[in-house]
Amino acid sequence: MPIGFRLTSLVLTGPEVPAAEIRFKKGLNVVCGPSNTGKTFVAQCIDFALGAGGIPKTILEAPPYDRLTVELRNGSDARSFLLESSLTPRKRARNDGPTYVSRAQTEETSQLLLSLSGLIGKRVLADKYGKTRPLDFSDVARLILVDEKRIVSERSPIVRGINRVAETAVFRLMLTGFDDSCILDEKEPKVVPSRTEGKIDIIKEFLDRTRAEIEQMSVERDRLTLQARLGRIQERFDQITAESRTKLQSLRKLEEQNRRTWIALRQLNLRDERRRRRDPFPEAPAERAERSVGADEGKQFSHEVEALLGAWHFPNLAGVIYSEEDQDLLISGRRRSDYGRGVRALTHAAFKLGLMKYCVSQSLPHPGLVVIDSPLVVYRRPDAGESEFRREVRDSFFRSLAEFKDAQVVIFENEEPSGDLENIANIVRFTGTDQPRLGFM
Repeated sequence: MPIGFRLTSLVLTGPEVPAAEIRFKKGLNVVCGPSNTGKTFVAQCIDFALGAGGIPKTILEAPPYDRLTVELRNGSDARSFLLESSLTPRKRARNDGPTYVSRAQTEETSQLLLSLSGLIGKRVLADKYGKTRPLDFSDVARLILVDEKRIVSERSPIVRGINRVAETAVFRLMLTGFDDSCILDEKEPKVVPSRTEGKIDIIKEFLDRTRAEIEQMSVERDRLTLQARLGRIQERFDQITAESRTKLQSLRKLEEQNRRTWIALRQLNLRDERRRRRDPFPEAPAERAERSVGADEGKQFSHEVEALLGAWHFPNLAGVIYSEEDQDLLISGRRRSDYGRGVRALTHAAFKLGLMKYCVSQSLPHPGLVVIDSPLVVYRRPDAGESEFRREVRDSFFRSLAEFKDAQVVIFENEEPSGDLENIANIVRFTGTDQPRLGFM
C-alpha cells in the first residue's frame, strides 16, 4: 500500500480579496520567477501548514489574507485532507468538505502527517542517557523542507543545533526503519546517587538540630539520660547511613545491569535487521545510548546521493561517502561544508532528495515529499571558484527530478527550467508582470 502524502493545493483567503491559489501535482513541481513575486512566501506557507515553522513573514501583498488552507492527498489518492491555518492571532475553525484538521491542533496535525508517512507511534532518543520521547512531525519536516537560508548552511543537513542527539536519532530512524523504543532510560550519572546522598544530608541535619536543642535546654534533666538518648540517635544514624550506602551500591549495580541489557537488546535488534535486510549495520556501541550514524549505515544512502549528483553532471565527481565524524557527506574526498555556498546548496538538495529516493527504494517510511527553496544558488550568487558550473548541471538537475514520478518534489527557483520539461513537470511561473501571472498574490 502506498504511504506518504502529496500537496494538491495551497490557498490564501481573506475578506474582500480574491483567493490566491497555487496547485501542485504528483512528481516534479517548479515554482519559478524573479525575486519579490512570492515564491519564498509560498514555501513558508507550506512549512507553516505542516506544523514545522512559524507564521510566514509578512510581505506587501499579504495583510488582507487571514486564512491559509493546504489540501493533501494520501499516497493512494484515496482520501484528501484540509489543513487550515489562521494567519492572525485569532483562531478560526470550520468543518466542511474533505476530512478536516485545524492547524491550531498541532498535536493532531502531527499525528495525521506521521500516520500518512508510516511513522506513527515511533520514539526517538531525547538525550545521550537513553531517555526517549514520541516522534513529532516537526522532527521529520526538517528532512523534507529546506528554506533558502538553511540550504547554504555549513551545518550537516540533519542537524539544526537544537538537540543533536534527537536529530541524529530521527535520521537513523529514516535510514533503518527502527526507532529507539527498546532503549532503557539510564539515569544521568550522579542523579540517582545524589538522591540517596540527599537523604543522608537530611538525617545529618536532623542530628545536628537535635544536638542544638539539647544544648539549649534550660530544664534540669538527668545528664546520663540525655547522653543515652543522643547515643541511640547516633547509633540509628550510623545504621541508616550504612543502609543507604548499601542501597546506593545496589542502585549502581542495577544501573550497570540496565546499561548492559540495553546494549545486548540493541545488538539483537541490529542483528535481526541485518538478517532481514542483509545490510552491513555495525554493532551497537558499548558506552551509552547516544551514537552517530555510522559510515556503513549511511553507505547505501550515500550511493543514492552519488547517483543523483552524477545524473546532474556535478563537476569532477569522484565518489560520495557518509562521514560518521561530521554526520554529513564527503564529496570527492572533501567535506561538504568546505565547499562554497552554491555547491553546499546543490549538495544539500542532493542529500534530502537522496534520502527520499533511498527510503522509497528500500520500502522504508517517508512522507514522499521534498520541498526545496533556492537549490541553484550557484548560478546566482556563487562563491569564488564556483563559476565553472556549466549550464547542463542546471538542466540535468530538473530532468533528473522529473523522474520522481511516485513521489512529489517542489522546487522554488528564480530561473525556469528549459522548455522540454513542460510536458513532464508542473511549471508555475511568476513573471513579475501581468502576463501570464504577476506573482502568488
